Amino acid sequence: MTKIYSQVDINKEETTKPREETKLKGLAARYKKRPSMIDYVLQIEKLWERYALAFDTQEKEKAQHKLLKQLSFKLKKKARAAGAHWNNSRISAADFESIFFEAAWKLCDKYNHYGDFYFYETFLLALKRRGIDLVRSRTRTKQGTFELKVRRLREEAADYLPDKQTDVEGRTLDSLLVTQILNDETLTERERRLLRAKYENPDASKAELAQAVVLKHHYEVTRILDKVRTKLAAYNN
Repeated sequence: MTKIYSQVDINKEETTKPREETKLKGLAARYKKRPSMIDYVLQIEKLWERYALAFDTQEKEKAQHKLLKQLSFKLKKKARAAGAHWNNSRISAADFESIFFEAAWKLCDKYNHYGDFYFYETFLLALKRRGIDLVRSRTRTKQGTFELKVRRLREEAADYLPDKQTDVEGRTLDSLLVTQILNDETLTERERRLLRAKYENPDASKAELAQAVVLKHHYEVTRILDKVRTKLAAYNN
């Protein structure tokens, strides 16, 4: 028997297809430097679809368990990294892991596949947002003070952080990341002074920056900033 499609069904199919193509192109552009991640992101998307389309309660729970298990390695890695950075504030990796799993669990129902980003990308963003919330609550940092700290380093940090276009947050600098830059133990005092000088004088020449931080030769500015870029690359994990 021939299936009869209504005009609404036809229009919906015509609208959905271009949206999916645009979304896929966006994914390819974001992971241009890491093409192997494209298949992984799509694999996670399929796992979420199985969860979303399951009607039987037992099947739905099984699909969600499989999805969260697939995400657990990345989630725990993020939790360990965050715990190491904020250990002095008595926020452990276990604290981050707990709220990260809660965020992932809730995202299974909140995620909308008609958005611009895939489930895995939205998952990464959710973890960073929950991490920021936890740090704010534990350190009792007020919103205004928090954003002020971020703003002071935003511009120069953007120049020396690695390219983050492969991540969903790549279009904006991660606020939680910026607040940690000057506290990074791998940075020397001279490197910190140079970053501050560049921020305070964004249009300064290399010679002027060298004079500001007491360097003998202006070419040392480039050499030091290259080292800073290498050290900060660890934050892109």
